[in-house]
Amino acid sequence: MKELGHYLHTYRHHQQIPGLQVNVVSEGKISLSQGFGSRTAENPYQLVDGDTIFSIQDITLGFTALALKHLEENNAEFSLDAPVKQYIPYFRTGSGDSEAITTRHILSHTAGFPKDVWAATLLDKDFRQLVKHMPEYRSIVQGTSEDQLAGLQNRETVTRYFSTVDVQATPGTSWTYCPDAYVIAADVLEKVSGRTYETYVQEYIFQALQMNRTWVNPMFPHTEDNVAAYYMDTIGDPIRVPTPKNQIGAPIGMIYSSANDLSAYLMAQMNPNQSVVTAKGLQQMHTSLIDEEPGYGLGWKIKTYQGITVVEHAGSYPGVSGLVAMVPEQQFGIIILANRDQVRLENISHKIMRMHFGK
Repeated sequence: MKELGHYLHTYRHHQQIPGLQVNVVSEGKISLSQGFGSRTAENPYQLVDGDTIFSIQDITLGFTALALKHLEENNAEFSLDAPVKQYIPYFRTGSGDSEAITTRHILSHTAGFPKDVWAATLLDKDFRQLVKHMPEYRSIVQGTSEDQLAGLQNRETVTRYFSTVDVQATPGTSWTYCPDAYVIAADVLEKVSGRTYETYVQEYIFQALQMNRTWVNPMFPHTEDNVAAYYMDTIGDPIRVPTPKNQIGAPIGMIYSSANDLSAYLMAQMNPNQSVVTAKGLQQMHTSLIDEEPGYGLGWKIKTYQGITVVEHAGSYPGVSGLVAMVPEQQFGIIILANRDQVRLENISHKIMRMHFGK
């Protein structure tokens, strides 16, 4: 592991990443947990470690999908393959056959929604303020009016917002990444279970997997100091940006966790005897619904790297880069968390895989 440590130290330095944490799990245990740099750029002595809390952004989708799969296996009245309208009759789309869209379609990004739906994401006011004058984000901000955003007061109103969104493909025929639609899935979860999304994932996922340093939104105690700050890539030195928070849009990217907790999560994803869902349920989550490369299962991207099937998900946001990747057949997984955006963590993941599998 000395070679890997040198590589990661050099990578962090050249990429100007204040803090980088890497965990590797193998055969049901953490085989590597190593931090590089600090959780704040202003204080180099506040070192990152396996318990440092990071925003994980889009990696959250796997948790949301797992919650819906758990609901299906524990509530006889709910099926991922039933029309969404069966559970929330007010669900509609601007065009296309909304009657045919199921929760499974939403979780696998095969509902036919376009990729430029950002209404739920823009409910993070700090994010909206931060990026509104940036050319690369202009289309995102201008696509939704302030009046529309003001009307999004809860997850049901986000679902109703999709009545303005046109379906661009027949449900189930192709996949296009649309994370904002996961708010619809969370709305279904809440209406069927009678519980909030936050309490559901807390009890049936975080507590079940003993993930004691994982929260929805930055809800950790104010006395907690082992928490990363976030830095956006700029022409000069990275600049500090606000901590992401979005109550209504939490199911699409607002889980906070540590590399050690995510190690427990990955090990459970590769353990058919874990306590959240059945082995068959895990297999469904890790199997692409569309025969494409890469494909997408339920909350997970599926790809092939050097002949190996990899199940992974990245998470990105201003100031945030994260990646979890696993090879379930080999009981091998990688967790990489960084407090700077625009970092190609896939390069690190591939490096670790090549070292481990000898390719």
